[in-house]
Amino acid sequence: MWVRKRGTVRRAGVEGTGTFGAGLSRYLLAQQVAVYEVKRPNRSARRLLGKSDPLDAQAAARAVLSGRARAKSGDGPVHSARIPKPAKDSAVKARTQAISRLKAVLVIAAPALRERPSSLGNRELFRACARLGPGDGEDDEDAVAQAVHRWE
Repeated sequence: MWVRKRGTVRRAGVEGTGTFGAGLSRYLLAQQVAVYEVKRPNRSARRLLGKSDPLDAQAAARAVLSGRARAKSGDGPVHSARIPKPAKDSAVKARTQAISRLKAVLVIAAPALRERPSSLGNRELFRACARLGPGDGEDDEDAVAQAVHRWE
C-alpha cells in the first residue's frame, strides 16, 4: 500500500464507505487498517477554500483523529442490508415503468378494450394482460373482440 511509505497506517478516514468508498474500505479492512466513515465536507466552507483533494484528505484525517468519524467494520446488519437494496430499487423502478407503459397503451386502445381493465388494480391488470395472446394479425376488429372476451 503506497501510503505505508509515509509510516504505519492504523486508521483511515473514508468518505462514502457504503457507496463509492466501499471497495477502498474493504481493501483497508483486509490490510488490518481501521476504517472510519468521514462525512462529506461542508459545501459552503469547501467553496471558500476551493476544491482540493489534499485539503479534503487533511479534513478527513482531522475528523478521524478528533473522534468525529464513525468506525466501520465492513460487516454486520447494516452492511448486509445494503447489499440487496440496489437490486430492490432497480426492480421497483422497472415495475413502475412497466405499469406506466401498460396504462399508456390502454389509453390509446379501442374503447371496448380499455373499459374493463380501467377498473382493475395493477396486479389484476397484469394477470389479465398475460392471458391475452398475440392476435393473428388478420383482422384488428376481431382481435379487439377476442381481447374483450378474454377480459371477462
